[in-house]
Amino acid sequence: MTLSLTLAFCATLLVAPQEPLEVPNQGPRPHRALKAFQPMLGQWVGRGIAYDGPGGSPMEWTATLVVDRILDGHGVREQLVVDLGEVLPGGYRSTTFYAFDPQAGHLVSFACDNRKGVSRSVATWTGATLLTATLGENQGKLAIERGTFTFEDGKAHMEVLSMVDTHEGFVMIDGTFEPFEGERRVARDAGTGNSRPRGELAKLTSTLGISRLEGSIIPEPGEAAISMSTVERSGLFPGGLALITVVENEPTPGMPVYQEYRMTSWNTMRKCYDILWMDNMGLSGSMQGWLQDKAYVVVDSGTYRGKPYAQRTTTILGPKGPAFITSDRLWGVAPGMRVFEGRYQQIK
Repeated sequence: MTLSLTLAFCATLLVAPQEPLEVPNQGPRPHRALKAFQPMLGQWVGRGIAYDGPGGSPMEWTATLVVDRILDGHGVREQLVVDLGEVLPGGYRSTTFYAFDPQAGHLVSFACDNRKGVSRSVATWTGATLLTATLGENQGKLAIERGTFTFEDGKAHMEVLSMVDTHEGFVMIDGTFEPFEGERRVARDAGTGNSRPRGELAKLTSTLGISRLEGSIIPEPGEAAISMSTVERSGLFPGGLALITVVENEPTPGMPVYQEYRMTSWNTMRKCYDILWMDNMGLSGSMQGWLQDKAYVVVDSGTYRGKPYAQRTTTILGPKGPAFITSDRLWGVAPGMRVFEGRYQQIK
C-alpha cells in the first residue's frame, strides 16, 4: 500500500457534493492542462541524428512513437522505440507518463528507459511546443536535460539539449516525426532480452509477478475502517533498470474503480529507490524507499487537503514476495496514526 491508494480512497469518500464527477469511475475530471496533448495523440514514425557528447560523431536513428490517453484521461502515455543500428546494440526504449501534479500545480512527466532507469521531469506547453526539464544523473554525474516537441504543419520536431557535469550543453537528439496511419510499425526491440533486474533493483526481484492485497483503510481519526482489495501486477521494464507496477482495486458497491501506474528504480546518487506514481483520481507524486532487514520501507511527504503530511509504508518481504504491509501517517498537527494494514497473497 502506497500513499497514493490511501489518499485516493480518502479523497473519494470525502469529495464535496459540488465537485464534478464523471462516468465510468465517478472520479474527478482530468485537469484542463491535459487537453493540450491532443495534437500528440496517435502513432508517429521519426528519424534524425543523435550525439553521445559535445563534438561527437552524428548517429542516425529511426523510431516509432505511440501516444495515448490512460487512467480515465488523467494521464498520457508515450511509448518510444529507437533503432540506432549497430552503433547502439539493442537500441533505446522508453515509456513516459504525463500527468498534472495537484501539489506542484503543474504538469509532470515520469519516464523509464532501458539505459538510465526512472526520471521525473517538469513539463509545460508553450504554444505548440511541449517543453520538459529533467534534473538527474548520467554515469554518476549531475545532468540536466531540456526536451522540446514542437508541432507544426502536421509534423513534429524533437530536440533534446543535454548538460553533464561542468561541460557545455550540446544537442543530444534532433529529429522529425510524422503521423503514421497504417499498420503499427515497431522498430527493432530495445533490450527485451534482459529479463533480470540489474544492480540494487535485483533485491526487489521477489516483488515481481501478480499479487492480491487485502486490508483495511482508516480514512480519518476515529472513523471506522474500510475494507479494500487490490491486484498488483509488477513487471520488469526492458533493460532491467526499472519496475512498472499496475495497481487495480476490486471495487465493492459504491466504491469507484481505482487504477495506478507506478515506476521503481535505484537512484545511484541518493542511494535509495525512487518510486514515481500517478492514478485515475488525478493524484501523482514521488516517494523514496530503502531496504532494512526483511522490510521495504517507503517514505512520502507533502500536503493533502491543505495540511502537511508524512507517511511511512512498511512491507515485510517473504521468500515468495510481499507478505504484510502497514502505513502510518502524520497529518497536520495531529498525532501519528495507523492508516492501513493488509496482507498479500501471491497469484502468479
